[in-house]
Amino acid sequence: MSERQVIRRGQDLAIILLNTVTLVAASSTLLLPWTPDSTAGTILLAALGCWAGFRLFTRSRALGFQLVDFGYVLTVAAAIPWFESNPGNLYTNSVPQVIAGTAVIAFTMAQPPKVSFPAAALITLAYAFGCAQMIGWPDAVRVPMLFYMLGIEWAIAAALLAAGLAVARQVDRVRADNHDAALRDAIAAAVRNYELEHLALVHDTAASTLYLVGEGADISSERVAAQARRDLELLTGGPTAREPLPDTDIVAALRKEIAHFPVEIALTGLPRLVLTGSRARTVLAAAREALNNAERHADASHIEIKVAATSVTVSDDGTGFDLATTSLGHGVAESIVARMRRAGGSATVCSAPGSGTEVTLTWAQSPDIAPANAIADDIDHLTERILVQFGLGIIVFGLVQLLVSVPYAAARTGSPILQLGLGCIAALVMIAGVSRVLNRGPDVTIPALVIMAVVIAVQSLSVPADMLGGPIQWPLVATGLCVLPFVLRLRVRHGAAVMVAFWLGTAILTFVRQPDVTMAFNLALYTAGVVMVQMFALAFPELLRNATIAAATEARERWAIADQNRIAEALHDDYVRRTSKLIRGVFPLLQTLSTGVIDAETRQRARLESRRLRLYIFQSRTFSHPLVAELRAAVDQADRRGVIVTINTDSDLPSLDAHTRRVVLTPLRDALGQARKHARIGLTVAGGELVASIVCDVARVAPLRAYSTHPNVEVTVIADKVWISVHHPLAVTPTTAEAQHHSIA
Repeated sequence: MSERQVIRRGQDLAIILLNTVTLVAASSTLLLPWTPDSTAGTILLAALGCWAGFRLFTRSRALGFQLVDFGYVLTVAAAIPWFESNPGNLYTNSVPQVIAGTAVIAFTMAQPPKVSFPAAALITLAYAFGCAQMIGWPDAVRVPMLFYMLGIEWAIAAALLAAGLAVARQVDRVRADNHDAALRDAIAAAVRNYELEHLALVHDTAASTLYLVGEGADISSERVAAQARRDLELLTGGPTAREPLPDTDIVAALRKEIAHFPVEIALTGLPRLVLTGSRARTVLAAAREALNNAERHADASHIEIKVAATSVTVSDDGTGFDLATTSLGHGVAESIVARMRRAGGSATVCSAPGSGTEVTLTWAQSPDIAPANAIADDIDHLTERILVQFGLGIIVFGLVQLLVSVPYAAARTGSPILQLGLGCIAALVMIAGVSRVLNRGPDVTIPALVIMAVVIAVQSLSVPADMLGGPIQWPLVATGLCVLPFVLRLRVRHGAAVMVAFWLGTAILTFVRQPDVTMAFNLALYTAGVVMVQMFALAFPELLRNATIAAATEARERWAIADQNRIAEALHDDYVRRTSKLIRGVFPLLQTLSTGVIDAETRQRARLESRRLRLYIFQSRTFSHPLVAELRAAVDQADRRGVIVTINTDSDLPSLDAHTRRVVLTPLRDALGQARKHARIGLTVAGGELVASIVCDVARVAPLRAYSTHPNVEVTVIADKVWISVHHPLAVTPTTAEAQHHSIA
């Protein structure tokens, strides 16, 4: 996706670059008296100026428009005699040279190599044809610009683009991998959160109702029926990840909730408070459990609910309890405190013996807003990699330019030593830019730019006035390349200001020594064909950064919908699995109770189902420990195969890192995967070590015998039963004298 955005932004930049250079070159030529040399050239340049202005206004990437751009470049390159009558200009600077050279760079930035190379070759061939019309084919094939366009401009531009695309592809892969990992974590977190909410809901509804019925509480059959109908409605609601819950007036919902309570309940505070669906559901569920606790356990005769803008307070006149000596049960710890915490809120409990209890549920007035650019680190990392590769490519390009132009100047002036010396200094300045590009070592930008300014001045003053403006004055082309590495890390406008200052200094010095119209025209062509290209090179890393931001935003929007569906599917599957465990006994019993029928058999069934539900809740809560959670997937798979799995755990299992947990539990996981009918897992701390064990009947014993060769692993095989014990020494011996075990079926 980033690669596609880079190509798209490259096409935008290529359109602007090519047509800006064409517009400047055409306008400068038409404004200069006696140019071009033919009427046909004048008409063609006027048409090109109008077309270039139109293209800059529309900037369409449509194939037809791009083919017209390519066509006019070929026309200008092949029609050199329409613009030039002096063959000597073929070796210096001209409108066809500026447009053709820029086009090679522009098309290379906008198209993959399989397209840009044939395009560059056709432009070079058209330019050779135009030169041959003036000097013949034998001399035309020796024009330096032919080799420069294809051998240097295309090769380096293609290499820079390929490097950018390679980084973009790699970042796409890394981003996709990171997204997959984040999605897996999000699904696991969503399932775990739903599991905890489901357990709290089962505790607050079916488990509570069945406990009251099973223990013979003094409660009317009408109220039991109402509670049973409410329980069925809540338990069959299912997860709601696909569609957002509707906004809810919690005051009205609370009023409906308290209608069936036999105690006096006063609802005070705001007459209406609308909360978002998920928040309203959480607050209502927590408030419902606070009401249940006040009525059933605190023996309260009066309850008050006070609704404020960001809180709901439930207070009662019940027996209360001592917070310092009483541990909070599942109803308070999980159904109230943990439930509010999972939703981003909080719950506080204040109580004292004989003074009642007050539960306050609070939440933020508005949901937390995620950072506007959650992928900033990813983008900055990509930008840094592109900037480094691009900067090093510019340095290589500049060194090649110096290698070509400095010896040419040294051979054609009377001071070859001076020219070579200045060229070497410029090369050293450019090499010093490597540290700036890599952002390592001391920042030598200021001294490097000062030295480069001196080199420009000395070189321009040492060249005879009649040779200024030609290839002998190599700073006209090389200065920007020497400066670019030092300004790439600046803001684009600041870097552009530095480069413009250097170019204006060079141009003014040149024009002062040769103040005529021809030199002004020549400098205008350099501005179009060299300076503007270098300015666009300065903006290229920022273009790639913007392309990556656009790609990341597009991917995030596309993934958001898919992720929501994936999470919803996972929650639905988990809901079906959990509900299936309730349907066997709980739902039929609740349906019976919803009719108001309560007899001895119903109470007996309610007592049994209540105990089963509490065991089910306890088992699921045990999976919250990382050691047990590591086994969750294997236990679930075994459960789906019909294997009865029992887990015995200590109450104070140690905290181990992920690698250690994997090493300790892998033998148990493998054995569980082979289990046929039953498996018993034990996790206990004794004698300064953690002992993880499993006893199960297996289909194949041989693969599990291999663990007997591992240190700290014991394997015992009797017939088709395997007993594996893994011993892991602990750094600190537990202080408890005797481990307490919890048996979970």
